[in-house]
Amino acid sequence: VLLSRIYETIPSLILGHTVSKNAVGFMDRAKTICDLPEKIFLSGFFAVSLSAFSAQARETGALKAPYLQAFTYITALQWPALICISILAHPIVAILLGSQWEQAVPIVQIMALAFLFSFSFGVNFAVLTALGAVRAIFLRAFLVWPISAVILSVGALFSIKVMVLLLFVVMPFQAYVAIQMVRLHVVITWGEMALALRKSLIVTLFSAIGPLAM
Repeated sequence: VLLSRIYETIPSLILGHTVSKNAVGFMDRAKTICDLPEKIFLSGFFAVSLSAFSAQARETGALKAPYLQAFTYITALQWPALICISILAHPIVAILLGSQWEQAVPIVQIMALAFLFSFSFGVNFAVLTALGAVRAIFLRAFLVWPISAVILSVGALFSIKVMVLLLFVVMPFQAYVAIQMVRLHVVITWGEMALALRKSLIVTLFSAIGPLAM
């Protein structure tokens, strides 16, 4: 928890010092909007996932199938929502925040796309906890959060746009390390993960047609 707070706080402090306090506000509002799919669609899922995975681990010890199924369910909801947020960022910001936050629109567009890589975060934590691999959770945090904080802090030294673009480095990196930690305890291939995500990708592409047409 301490490491994650460092990751969340230090880049913002640097951004406020080197760019402006307004830039920190834009980042905060953009994150609030991009977090909506998780809070609306997935908060209930994450609340019960640990219990479900723990029960499965006690009964059979086989978490591969439910792990992949969770990927499918999460991305089927989260990905289309994030794509729509990215495409319709301008009206969404205008309605939710007001026209005075218009400068946050490009930040929302970029951040929403970067958040596509966050689909596994809650599931990875639940699976590792259910398996009793708490040490792996700490090692992931010890590796991921400081490196991510450094990368975003470097971006904050230049501009808010550079910082948010670096999320395309940070988010995949975090996802890769977390999934690799799970793969140390659950035998699963990258190909199987890709197959679990294929339906969600199709749903996401079709979900983007309407907003793009608008």
